[in-house]
Amino acid sequence: MFAATATGLLRFSEWQSRVTVKHKLAFSRVRLRKALSDNNAVSALSLGFDLQSAAEFPLQFEIKRLETQFANQYPPKKDYEQPVIMLRPNQEGWFNDHFISLEKVDLKGKTAEGTISAQIRYGRPGNLTQEFEIKKRIYIKFNAEVDIAAIEWHDI
Repeated sequence: MFAATATGLLRFSEWQSRVTVKHKLAFSRVRLRKALSDNNAVSALSLGFDLQSAAEFPLQFEIKRLETQFANQYPPKKDYEQPVIMLRPNQEGWFNDHFISLEKVDLKGKTAEGTISAQIRYGRPGNLTQEFEIKKRIYIKFNAEVDIAAIEWHDI
């Protein structure tokens, strides 16, 4: 009788874990896109993030708030074409903010820092019940040609 009860509780726990939305979406890594000038130097950056779904069912996430800055420069625009993203089971998704112009910033051979802060809602499609935040400080080292030599990020 004990074995049957223990097995039943284990199977129920496994089933509950498979169908629960909570903790099924997590930050994976910072994304970085760069725009190059005519001499192949970085002229603009876009910061974003990757998210990993651990759900065995489709998930949807929505950007409630996204703020990025790099080298005390900010992106000019805050409207997004697609603020709600659909993910298939166990898929990785991503989102990028708009480009930040670095034309007026001297980055040659320097390390500069920025931040990304986002509030995300997620859940089953049409029922976004869970929320979490991303807050990262980003450091980027540039070489003498103003190309990216190294990137790292830390929690704020």
